[in-house]
Amino acid sequence: MADDNTDKMLRRETTNVNNNNKNNDNNNGTDVVNLDDYKIDHKRRYYPFTIVWTPVPILSWLFPHMGHLGIGKSDGHVRDFGRPYKILVDSLQFGRPLKYWILDPRLAKGGIKGWDDGIDEAGNLFCKRMNYLFVSNCHSHVSTALNHMEYNGRKDYNEHKLFWMFNKNCHYVSTCTFIRTWLPLTLIVSTITVIVLYTQTNVFEDLWAKIH
Repeated sequence: MADDNTDKMLRRETTNVNNNNKNNDNNNGTDVVNLDDYKIDHKRRYYPFTIVWTPVPILSWLFPHMGHLGIGKSDGHVRDFGRPYKILVDSLQFGRPLKYWILDPRLAKGGIKGWDDGIDEAGNLFCKRMNYLFVSNCHSHVSTALNHMEYNGRKDYNEHKLFWMFNKNCHYVSTCTFIRTWLPLTLIVSTITVIVLYTQTNVFEDLWAKIH
């Protein structure tokens, strides 16, 4: 997707969110939110009300759906639990986001303020924790933020649910990021296939014989 297509997608998603919430009185006393005032800027890495994904070397090469998550506050600045005892701001541990999922701050308890407070509360907890691969990780940090803000009236988010929800709803930043995500696994599988065919079958010898 080019940047123009990304902007169109964002506007379309914003329109859908507005339509879905037109008759929803679940704003918890907050003012009406105009999502058109909050624009994603991929070049500047501004992602308001968005969960973003970056690949983890080796892990994401083998399992392209797995990676590192961060979450953007209303000002577009992304927080992520990238290092032990530290919450990074606008400095994702593994580089630029390749995938993203836009959420609706009106579904957070307290609206925009509730969204930001939930992220801050999660950050205060995780800046005191060790970072592990499968527990107390970036997914745990983001799901804790969603729980604190009671996003969509829920407090049962965890790293496993977030993994499936993100991969179901996310979008690639561009065509290049799609290729970058899947190219390593494609090369690995292709290389293994060629090696197996070469060592276990006569397919290349038969092909060479036919050519000559």
